[in-house]
Amino acid sequence: MRILGLVNILLSLSLLFFGCEIQETKVDQGQIFVELHDDQGTEVLGARIYLDGTAQSVVTPGTISGLVAGTYLVETSKPGYFQSSEEITLGENEARTVSLLTSAAPAAAIELTNAPENTQIIVNNEAVGSVPPSVFGLSVGTWDVSAYLEGHATDAPARWTVTLAEGDTARITSGFTPLSAGSTVGELAPVFTLPSDLDSSIFRLQDYRGKIVLVSFFFYTCNPCLAEFPHIQTVYADPQYAGQLAFFGVDASDPWSLFSIYKSTHPTLGLQFPLLWAQQTTAYEDYDVASCPTNFLIDPTGTIRYRWQSISEAELRSAVETLIAEFDIAN
Repeated sequence: MRILGLVNILLSLSLLFFGCEIQETKVDQGQIFVELHDDQGTEVLGARIYLDGTAQSVVTPGTISGLVAGTYLVETSKPGYFQSSEEITLGENEARTVSLLTSAAPAAAIELTNAPENTQIIVNNEAVGSVPPSVFGLSVGTWDVSAYLEGHATDAPARWTVTLAEGDTARITSGFTPLSAGSTVGELAPVFTLPSDLDSSIFRLQDYRGKIVLVSFFFYTCNPCLAEFPHIQTVYADPQYAGQLAFFGVDASDPWSLFSIYKSTHPTLGLQFPLLWAQQTTAYEDYDVASCPTNFLIDPTGTIRYRWQSISEAELRSAVETLIAEFDIAN
């Protein structure tokens, strides 16, 4: 925060006079609108949307924008309902609507054993409850499950893939290690709860235990941020990492009016990961950010493993692959 205010003022003035050079290149701006209904015709709200196995920053009904032409697997998942999917082919700059159907699914459950009081159980990156009780009602289907306990690293394996049939109760043994939160390598990454740029969906860092998480601090007129975002997007979109990564851009400087138009102002970036708004929070202080960009790569236990200023694609990819190998993360 110490130099960001002055930098923002100066760069904002330059933006007013000179505009933004990155907008000149034409790029695909395809989009997919996803809606979900049950067998009674009632719209199902708030189902998580996946594109080629990667959770999106919108829920049903919602639009995924900035897509290149190609074939995509669109999926929805919400506890209490059968999971639904459809494969579609998207043309250049095409807008498609995917109307998926589901129905209420039979009951099943997960039991979290050896979990201290106040342990939160996370299903498909969404908190569904905390201990006690230790048994959580779900439905049939395949679910990504993790656990979070404040002030603790979540011991590996920190994420489980659980397939439940009708009446099943899957038992998962959790484990945690006390760790202090901070901004340096080896400390627990400070958690946050922040709205996203598309539909104000709320994202909590703690819901992504078990994944490799990048937190990239930026602001609207930050040119080095603009330069590195394509490298970050390339790694995020690499199919070999599908389901293993969660990337977040965090803007703790700009007003919502600027933050919310970042992707539309810079369409050539093709950013598909969520941008989060943190202006009215202590995010800069929590992460000791003095200038942007500042990047943190967090391992599946919730621990900071790398801290960089600007990041190259090669550096980020190497670090991601190191953590995948260390934690034996599978798709």
